[in-house]
Amino acid sequence: MTQPVVLQLDAPIHQVDVVGDESSESRSMSAPERQLAQMQAQLERRAEAMEQQFAARQAELESTVRALRTAGKQLDSLREELIRDLHTEAVDLALRIARKVLHQEIESQGYRIDPIIEEAMSHLPKRGEITVRLNPADFERSALAQQDTSGEEHIHFTADPSVPPAGCVVDSAEGVVESDPDAAMEHIEQTLTRNE
Repeated sequence: MTQPVVLQLDAPIHQVDVVGDESSESRSMSAPERQLAQMQAQLERRAEAMEQQFAARQAELESTVRALRTAGKQLDSLREELIRDLHTEAVDLALRIARKVLHQEIESQGYRIDPIIEEAMSHLPKRGEITVRLNPADFERSALAQQDTSGEEHIHFTADPSVPPAGCVVDSAEGVVESDPDAAMEHIEQTLTRNE
């Protein structure tokens, strides 16, 4: 049997604090209440850790979103530049092909000169003296130039080596109309490149 400890003090006791593992508050709690308090403290620590993780993830995601937006703008810019380049190359290729076909047609005389003459003359009134100048080879091939023009004495055809094949120059008092395949190609090229 343990013996009681007797302490003799010189002054009266005003306050007593118990020293040990448990605080006075936890000693006043029941075991389930202490367990509940421990669980609550544990949950609060976990919630705080999760909030910190969430804030870090949110910062990462915001950084990723900013990077993706920047990359998207750069891709849009590159796509537009690529489309412009492809359009320019397509126009250039089409014009080179058209010129090659045109020159092959002219060299092989695979064109009809009379519709070209009629088109040029349609831009001038049918009055006064009109002179139609043609390349000598086209002059020989033109049914209009070879037909009897006694009924239309104001229209005269002449062979002119300065006029390119498949072209013609129509002179009149109202002005000059020139049909030149190379000049037409230049005009088409300028129109296409201006609309890029």
